[in-house]
Amino acid sequence: MKLLTISIVLFSTNQVLQFYGLSTQFMTSYLDDLLFFPITLSFIRIFENRNKDFEIPIYHSLIGLILISVLYEYLVPKIDQRFTADTVDILYYSIGIIIYHLTRIKIKTRANKKYSAFGRYC
Repeated sequence: MKLLTISIVLFSTNQVLQFYGLSTQFMTSYLDDLLFFPITLSFIRIFENRNKDFEIPIYHSLIGLILISVLYEYLVPKIDQRFTADTVDILYYSIGIIIYHLTRIKIKTRANKKYSAFGRYC
């Protein structure tokens, strides 16, 4: 939940700064791409509430990476001239996926240590 909150605050701040012309080149070009998967995967996990232990498999994230990359870095720029294909975006999508999954690993590790301390799941 912390990652989602931080990501949404960063995204919103970035949009406001862009609106007022105060953002940097990195923020304008890549911050949204970096935050896309942490926000999207966090929402998917929240809405997948049938199983409290649900975790999004890395291979699902990689499939999402491929689909988003092909769609937004290949197809959309070919269809609409307002969009530009930028393969560096794929790097930032990937970093976002890594951030999301590393955060989830830390949370699961902390939760498992808590259970072990109380004698559960040992």
